[in-house]
Amino acid sequence: MAMASLGCRRGCASELLEGPKKATEAPLELSGTDCPAGLVRCREGRVERSLGGHVPVRCERGESCTCPFVTELECPGPCLLEGEEVYLGDAGAALCRTPGARSVPVVSPAPEGACDSDDARCVGGALVVCAPSPRTVARCLRGCAGPGVVGPDVPLAELEALCAP
Repeated sequence: MAMASLGCRRGCASELLEGPKKATEAPLELSGTDCPAGLVRCREGRVERSLGGHVPVRCERGESCTCPFVTELECPGPCLLEGEEVYLGDAGAALCRTPGARSVPVVSPAPEGACDSDDARCVGGALVVCAPSPRTVARCLRGCAGPGVVGPDVPLAELEALCAP
């Protein structure tokens, strides 16, 4: 009767005598690769965006063992940066090479000491806008054409003239 007071279900004494049971379910897979969402890349003329998710260390046959990407758009020509994964927000089309393009848009801090006035300029291959705060707005594909500055508030198309052809 002592067993009944322990709240044991019927037959539990026999389970104690048999020993612990083996788990029948696979353990939860915590190792592997976490895939970020929102990366864009251009491969073979297609701009693709990552979906995010998790890829386990051991993939089963039929499962994708790489981070998932979906095609966002088709480029009219080849890729500007083939296969390189970058964060560009909604500007994925910037990864497509356009005829006559001299730069690729980016958003990053200006190189140290790039601005000594409010004028925009090309510094080390970076197109830098100095006013109201110094920032890089594009990278020249073939570097700067030479030293040069243009006035503040210049559209990127005009600023791109500072890039080497």
